[in-house]
Amino acid sequence: MEGPLMFAHLPVWSPPGQGCLVAVLRNHLYIEGGKISTYLNGEATSNREYDPVNTTLYIPLDVDWTNRTLELKEIQHAIGMPTVDHLGLWADEREGGAIYRWAGRLQLGQLMGKDDPTTLWKLETGSNGNGGWTATTPGNPEGFSSIIRTRDAASVSCDGLGLYIGGITDTSTEYNMKTRAVPGTLIYNMDSREWTNSSSHEAFQPEGLHKAGTPPVCTTRFGGNPLVFLLGGEAVTSNNRISNLRSFQHVTILDPVKRQWYEQRTTGGPPLPRMFSCAVGAHGKNGTYEIFMYGGVIGDDAQNDIWVLTIPGFHWVKTQRTGPRRYGYGCALAGKRQMISVGGLGPKGGFKSVDEWYAGIGVFDLSTLEWKDRYEANAEDYDSPSLVKSFYTSGY
Repeated sequence: MEGPLMFAHLPVWSPPGQGCLVAVLRNHLYIEGGKISTYLNGEATSNREYDPVNTTLYIPLDVDWTNRTLELKEIQHAIGMPTVDHLGLWADEREGGAIYRWAGRLQLGQLMGKDDPTTLWKLETGSNGNGGWTATTPGNPEGFSSIIRTRDAASVSCDGLGLYIGGITDTSTEYNMKTRAVPGTLIYNMDSREWTNSSSHEAFQPEGLHKAGTPPVCTTRFGGNPLVFLLGGEAVTSNNRISNLRSFQHVTILDPVKRQWYEQRTTGGPPLPRMFSCAVGAHGKNGTYEIFMYGGVIGDDAQNDIWVLTIPGFHWVKTQRTGPRRYGYGCALAGKRQMISVGGLGPKGGFKSVDEWYAGIGVFDLSTLEWKDRYEANAEDYDSPSLVKSFYTSGY
C-alpha cells in the first residue's frame, strides 16, 4: 500500500525549513526530529496534517533490506526532552562514539518557557542499535550560558566536533526572543565538552549571516585538519528581512580547528540556487572527493536533479539521473557507496502527497548512479562514476 511521504511511522520534513535529520553511527542509521504525516493514501486520519515525532527511529545497516521489508525500531526520548524540528544532529563515529542533538524549533506552535533549560542531548547505543538519551553537562558552563539556540542552522559533525552554523532564533527556540538571524559558528568538542562560538561573518558577505539550505559535509582525508564544505543556503541580514540564495558558483570551506574560512570558485554547471536539498560526500579510489546533491526547492518548485561536485577539481557535473521531486528530507552515506534518502515533501499536496517510494525511503548507488528500493550491506567500495573520471582524464 502506498502512502504519504513517510507514512510508515517515519518523519517528514516540514516546509519551509528542516524538520528531521539523520545520522549514521556504526551499523545503524538514526532519524531524529520532524513530523509524521497523518494522511494515508491522501485521506485524512486526524484533525491535523501531521504529528510531531517524539521518538528516535533507527534502521540496521549490517543486513540487506528493501523499503518494503525494513523493520524500523524506536528509542524513547528522555523525560523532559522536547519534540523539535529544524534541529542539529551530530554523530561521533570514533571508537565509543555517540549521537548528539542540539537546539531546534518547538512544534505545534509551542513557545519556549522562561525556565526551559538549554540542553545538549546525548544518545549512547549498544551493538544492537538500541540505547538511551541523557542530558549532558557542558565543560565550560560560563561560555555555554551565553549561547542562543537557533533553528535552520547548518549542522555537521566533523572528527569529534559538532558544528552549528548560523540559523534563526525566535520564541520557538528561546524565551521571549525576537525573530532574528544569529551570527557565528558554534563548535562543540565531544572530548572536552566545551563550547566555542567563533565568527563566520567573513564567510557570508555582504549580509554576513547564514541560514541553512543544504547540510554541510565534512572530510578528514586531505592531509591536515578536517574540512567542512558548506553549499548553498541563504545569506541573510540580522533582522531576517533581506536574504539572498547563495550561488553554487562558490563553495565555502571551514577549517574547524584553525577557525579559518576559505572561498573556492567552482566550474561546470552550476546547479540553480535552492533550499532544502541534501548532500553526502564519498572518497574516490584516485584521491578525489565527490559531493552528491539531490533535490531541493526553488520557490515553490520541488527539484529532482542530482549533481556531483568533484574535488580537487571543484567541478560540477549534472547526472542524467533524476529522483522523485523532493525537498526537506534527510540523507546519509551508508554501506560504502549508497545514499539513503528518508522522507521529505513532494511537489504538490504538502503532507497529503503520496510518495513514489514505499515508506518514503530510497537508496541511490553513488557509483552506478542508480536509484533502488533496496540497501546492500556488503556493497563494493565506492568508485567515482564514469562522468567524474571523464572530467579528470580530459585534462582539466
